[in-house]
Amino acid sequence: MVSRFHITEKVIPEMYQRVRAKVLELLKDLPHIVITTDIWTSDSSSQSNDFISLTAHGITATFEYKSYCLEVLPIDGSHTGYIYTLGLDTTGIEAFARTTSCSASLSTRITCKAELTTEEWIMMEKVVNILRYFEEATKSISKSTATLSDAIPLINSLLKIIRKYERFVAERRGEYIAKISG
Repeated sequence: MVSRFHITEKVIPEMYQRVRAKVLELLKDLPHIVITTDIWTSDSSSQSNDFISLTAHGITATFEYKSYCLEVLPIDGSHTGYIYTLGLDTTGIEAFARTTSCSASLSTRITCKAELTTEEWIMMEKVVNILRYFEEATKSISKSTATLSDAIPLINSLLKIIRKYERFVAERRGEYIAKISG
């Protein structure tokens, strides 16, 4: 019979190392990476448990969205940004940045390409316009008076906007991939 000790001290750490290596390999397919965090409370047990996660997001050269959860940690206390900026250990993020050849860490500014082609500006303007719809929808459904009947039409509208943008990107995908490969 397999013991709890064997599972927690041998099987899980080995599995963690295999998954970690695979995620680091997959991250190499992303030319640019954005890091996000999320804080939430799980009420799935007899007591509430609070967690913070670190997730890497990116788009491949073929315009596939990829998202990888890098870490989930239990936390204690208030969920305020002040608490976490004081106690945030950036060692893992900086090691991740070095491992993936990312030039940014929490203590440095990310440098961006200053010159965009006309096509890239058009694409950026479309992205910004789409994000405005999401911002307005988020504000609307975050009101204390919002109901599900408010959210459903907004979600349907956002889906239509995304589909329209997907068609725009699909029409230009081949020529853009040729440019960046080229």
